[in-house]
Amino acid sequence: MERGPGRTEQTHPLDVVRSLTVLTLQIGYDNAAKAAKYADGHDISLQEAVIALGLLTYSEFDAAADPRKMLFPFSGNPG
Repeated sequence: MERGPGRTEQTHPLDVVRSLTVLTLQIGYDNAAKAAKYADGHDISLQEAVIALGLLTYSEFDAAADPRKMLFPFSGNPG
């Protein structure tokens, strides 16, 4: 999936689904869906949409979308 004009990054659709799944726990299903639609409609990242909508701050999004927490949700330490 291409990103907005002038951006060189690409986001794999499964990455977005994974992020949405994790964000649902933080902001709820309806807000996660709203953020996804907003991101798609404005050609921005999911992170940018969540922040623009005031659902999470930058640091809250990063903490929620931490891959280590996705792999080890019940452990404070993946080791």
